[in-house]
Amino acid sequence: MSVSRHLLSRFVWQSIVFLSICCLLTGTSVAPVSIDDLFKQADLVAIVHILSGDSEHYPVTVYKGKVETAVKGTATGEIIYFGPYVSYGVGSEYLVFLRKSEKGIEPRDKSSGINYGSVPTFFQGMYGGFSIMPIEYACVFEGKEVSQQCDYAVKLNPEQTILPPGIQAFLRGEVGAATNSDKWVRREAIVSFLKYRL
Repeated sequence: MSVSRHLLSRFVWQSIVFLSICCLLTGTSVAPVSIDDLFKQADLVAIVHILSGDSEHYPVTVYKGKVETAVKGTATGEIIYFGPYVSYGVGSEYLVFLRKSEKGIEPRDKSSGINYGSVPTFFQGMYGGFSIMPIEYACVFEGKEVSQQCDYAVKLNPEQTILPPGIQAFLRGEVGAATNSDKWVRREAIVSFLKYRL
């Protein structure tokens, strides 16, 4: 192998390694954020029930949701459209912190299939989707009675979404690699805290 081919081969491999490291360092992590900062940055904060979703007709996934509990920038009963992240459950409830996009969203082809049509007001999740938190009934809380142990709860990653000192997060099951990032907060505790922020 000639010296020039050897140098070219070495350069190519070094470039691949460098680009891989850059992608790992910059592309896979999302900055942690406090609930306070999420609240300040969001244009809309609410508990939303997802009615439907469309990942076929728009350039990004669009969810249609009904506001069940309004906290900021919306009203109870209002229909909103948000995205762009996938895997949220139709029929499920979420605590959402959303930012209003600068412009609405249009279907790729208005004449094909059933879609929502032009969506003039479109909201976006923040922090890689961590600002959209699932709500489930969970039996993870402290207490002697079942009524104290079980409640509707918001699931979050406390390393990503930093809670204020007064709100306690609970772990489901034993600590392990698979469960360490998921903790639960009573829905009413976090909603009361957020409403107090207004």
